[in-house]
Amino acid sequence: MSYAAMDWVCEQTIKDPQAKYVLLMVAKHVNDRWQAWPSAQRLAELTGLNERTVRRKLVELKKDGYLFVETRNVGGRQSSNMMTIKRKGGQSVSRGRAERPPNISGNKNNSSSVIRGAESPPNNDGIDFSAMAAKSMRKGN
Repeated sequence: MSYAAMDWVCEQTIKDPQAKYVLLMVAKHVNDRWQAWPSAQRLAELTGLNERTVRRKLVELKKDGYLFVETRNVGGRQSSNMMTIKRKGGQSVSRGRAERPPNISGNKNNSSSVIRGAESPPNNDGIDFSAMAAKSMRKGN
């Protein structure tokens, strides 16, 4: 869970309260790169919205520049999508390379997983988090 991502969503001016709530529940699932893999069914359970409504809100959030969505397939079947929360205007909040999605196929090497979709979101902030993490580890934090 990322409180930073959830705080960021709360600060956004999203006119549709259902869309904002869906984005908040996506933020609840993000990793340190602001990537998440919740299914539409899971988001529907959390929000109390119909799954079809959740899917519509995800499309709106993608269109409005809040989400970058990559389709994932495992073993030739559609799986939950990888979602990356982005700053409005298309600047990605994600930093660094995309993390490999969790292995949901049961295969140890996850070789049957195929990711299709648009190019990775841009990373224009120039922040080297690996150096920051190494420095933090040396300090014992």
